[in-house]
Amino acid sequence: IAKAILDAAERHIIRVLSQAILSDHVHVLVSSRPDCALMGFVRDAKSESSRRAETIAWGRGYYAGTVSWRELDAHRRYIGRQYSHHPQLIPGE
Repeated sequence: IAKAILDAAERHIIRVLSQAILSDHVHVLVSSRPDCALMGFVRDAKSESSRRAETIAWGRGYYAGTVSWRELDAHRRYIGRQYSHHPQLIPGE
């Protein structure tokens, strides 16, 4: 799933800054141009990862929010803590 997200980001000229893939949800912190529509990237990432890992059942929606440069490190740390916060949700564990 992580590679599918990175590949979709590259196709949509989006930079993935951090990601955490858990069995029931995904966190992805990206940087994109202000005129970039994230919907195409999300659709592509979900579609690509579903093709690669046939067991994925994505939900219909997604959440996207804006993060200021000042808050960027805090969000990276938050995503980085997901595996220790949800050890029971680490895929394959």
